[in-house]
Parts: sequence; structure tokens; C-alpha cells
Amino acid sequence: MRIAAAALAVLLLGACCDRSTKTIQPHWLRAMKNYELVASQLNRGVQAVALEPVPLSRERCIKDLGIDGCIRDQRYGFWLDLTNESGKPIRLLWPEARYIDEKGGGHEVFAQERGALPDDRDNLHAPPPEVVAPAGRTRPTVVPIYKQYLVASGCKDLYPYSEPLIPTRLDDKNEQQMKAYVDDLAKRQVPVKLLLPIEIDGKRYDYTFTFVLKDRWADLPKE
Repeated sequence: MRIAAAALAVLLLGACCDRSTKTIQPHWLRAMKNYELVASQLNRGVQAVALEPVPLSRERCIKDLGIDGCIRDQRYGFWLDLTNESGKPIRLLWPEARYIDEKGGGHEVFAQERGALPDDRDNLHAPPPEVVAPAGRTRPTVVPIYKQYLVASGCKDLYPYSEPLIPTRLDDKNEQQMKAYVDDLAKRQVPVKLLLPIEIDGKRYDYTFTFVLKDRWADLPKE
């Protein structure tokens, strides 16, 4: 799916007659070349929570306060897979969830069924709190809203595009500058984060998933 999306985006580059419509540059598709974001730490407030890697996978999984789940990074966001084993309904507080970029800035996110990305990028907003019933399961795609927009093809059709998570801004760097910037983030292990508040039995817990860039070939387990 990601390869197809990238191929589509390549066809759309520079094909817009409307100067007000945002366009993308070819090297944006290579923003994280040779690197992957991997979850390195999980905190509930200030308390560290175990985050276990799944063999032969980039997923990291947790069991905490009746939540059993995994998280996996994507080029443009995160996949969550959470099951409520607490015996009571829980609420995922999406309006207060945030993507925290490498500069520490917080951004609203949207979350919807895994793999689905909205076509109407002009009306994106954070979803309402999501209730997960006892023994219920949710598997959303979580993506920062500010990284979503429409690009034009042949001055007629608009297609959804999702920017890579890193860098925060793509339009102020050429390819060499962008590559040097991402390489430096990886070298210094500068984190990005997903803050997800979850209400369990009427009490709010702020879960913060921390991600760092790892070399795709040297640091990740072989498939």
C-alpha cells in the first residue's frame, strides 16, 4: 500500500495549475530513507511502563491497567491495536491526544479505522472520545492533522497526501539539507512522541509513546 501511495504521489508532483493548491517535492518521499521510527519507551505519566518488542516485527506491545495492545510506526503516523481487558469501559480521549514533533511542538491528531485516510483534508478535526467496551478492540490509524492535505493532478482532480512525520517541515529544505537534518536526528536520537490520554474507571492516564530513528538495515530485526 505504501509503495502504491508513493507511486501515486510521484505522478502528482508539479501537476497543479492552481497555485493555491499545495504541491509536494520528489525528495519528500525519501525523507526517512534508510531509517524507521521505532517505539523506544512508554510512560504512564512519569511512571515507565514495559514496552516489549514482538519477535520479527517493528511492533512494540504493552499490558497495563487492563489494556493489552501494540503500536507500530508508519511513514506518516502510527497503527494502534488495543484490547480492553479491564472489565469496564475505557475511553480514548482523542481530542486531547497529541503528536509531539522533534522540536517539542504538539499537534492534533485524527484517528480512524486502520489503513484508512480521509479524502476530505480541508475538514479534518480530532475525533470525539472513543469508548471501548469490556473485551472490545480498537485498531485505529493515528496521524497528525497538520501533515495532511490534498494535492492536484492535471489541474482537475485532488488526491489525499500524508507527509512523512519527520522533518516537522519539509518545504524549507532541499534534499541535501533534509537528509543531513534527518541523519542528525538519528545520530542524536532526538525523539518524537504520541501522547494518548486514556480514561479507565473514571480516572485519566496519560500514555506517552516515545519513538526514535533507527537505521533500517543495521538496527531492525530481519524479517
